[in-house]
Amino acid sequence: MTTSLTRIAACATAALTGVLLLAGSAQAAPVPKWKCEGGSSASPNDPGGRDVRLRLASTNGYGYAEARFIAHGEHIYFDNYAGENGRPFWVEMEMAGSTWKYKWNLGPGYGLHHSYNGSFPEGEKVSSLLSTYIGTGKTCTNGSGRT
Repeated sequence: MTTSLTRIAACATAALTGVLLLAGSAQAAPVPKWKCEGGSSASPNDPGGRDVRLRLASTNGYGYAEARFIAHGEHIYFDNYAGENGRPFWVEMEMAGSTWKYKWNLGPGYGLHHSYNGSFPEGEKVSSLLSTYIGTGKTCTNGSGRT
């Protein structure tokens, strides 16, 4: 009986030690690091208009999200390519001289897409923001779009 109890205690100690070793070796997931890319350019199809492209790209393997404002037709495109276990993003666009403000959240998932087709007066300044909730460098802005 004493031998059985000793064996049970030894097995329990070995199992607990294995669990503690495994728990101690687990590492926290790295924090996403983001880099803002993009800018604005003259619209090829809308005289006086400026298109905007913002891209928030991970520098450590978390994919990217992209927001675009196309002056011709006032189109907004928003894509999330941050992976199946990626991050949610949001985009905000606001026009100076107008009460119009557009905000859209795009949840985590690879290849999620959203678009919007507006109709606004010509010559309005468009400010754009693309952001995510987690990580460093998580916001990308541009204030040089124009309808």
